[in-house]
Amino acid sequence: MAGQLVASGGAFVAGLKSEAIGTYRRMYDGRKELLSQIMKLDIPSDKRTERYFFYLSAPHIVRWGRGEALRHKAFGGIRFEVENFEYARAINWRRIDREDDLSKGLVERARDLGQSIGLLDERIAFQILGNATDSDLLASIPNAPDGRTLFHANDVGSGNRFGVSGGNKVGDGTTAGSASGLTTTAQVKTDYYATRRRFVDMQDTEGQPLHNPSTADGQAVLIYPSTYTQIVHETFLRERVVEGSSTPTNVIQEAGLAPTLWTTQRLTATDWFVFLAASEHRSIFSQAREGIRTIMSTAETGSDIAKETGVEGIQFEVRKGYGVMTPYTSVMVDNSAGGW
Repeated sequence: MAGQLVASGGAFVAGLKSEAIGTYRRMYDGRKELLSQIMKLDIPSDKRTERYFFYLSAPHIVRWGRGEALRHKAFGGIRFEVENFEYARAINWRRIDREDDLSKGLVERARDLGQSIGLLDERIAFQILGNATDSDLLASIPNAPDGRTLFHANDVGSGNRFGVSGGNKVGDGTTAGSASGLTTTAQVKTDYYATRRRFVDMQDTEGQPLHNPSTADGQAVLIYPSTYTQIVHETFLRERVVEGSSTPTNVIQEAGLAPTLWTTQRLTATDWFVFLAASEHRSIFSQAREGIRTIMSTAETGSDIAKETGVEGIQFEVRKGYGVMTPYTSVMVDNSAGGW
């Protein structure tokens, strides 16, 4: 069994008690409710690589004039693939340390590693959002089925993505860092309304509105870097917003457009993101090939290494894949020159 052992040190001093034994206990179950509003979780998978296919917009009905031949129109589709990967980690310790652990927390803490698998979806979602390099998670960021990155102004040709100038990026649509900024409530409000308008203006492949009004004006989730918590709260949570010499009522609240706020340390630039939670469609997804496997290595479970060395361990494995759907329910506010 390879790997470093858990450091025991003073944790096994006879009679040791700890009132804060759960200080670093990691609990993630509550995160899924929020994450599911921006990401479709655990689509069932039964093979190493899943092939997905969806049709483009069907033709819209038109007038059939008297004496005219019925008009026909075909529509196409897009196919893409998502591979499943193995994610795993093991922790090792000495048998005598476990037996001398009066706090009885060693194995329990090691099992917390299994709970951290519950954070895997969130970690990868933010890797995709941040367009970040992290070979421990995804070797590369997947493109959307249209061949573009998650956030882009144009389609695969020279046209506007989703039929609207700027696509699903707020700014000028082409220059990174071209949104209003993230230092005043006026800037945040301007760009937030730009995202809401972007959802309204998006078109299907037949040139008709992509979202129905109740969806486009429905519940949204706003994800932003924790550095800017104060300015974001002042924009969306205050009943009155200071604008110059006046303090008008908060029109975002009055219009019923206030989003669910998600602050995170995982974003470090000035870019932020709005997801249309009112839609059933999600821009990011995970697929589940195999659930969590837990393997204990002790003399009692037949581990030869544990018998010969006295080193025990616990191992967790899971097989999952991650991809990007056509991202018309997410818009990026591009304030950072180093953005997408």
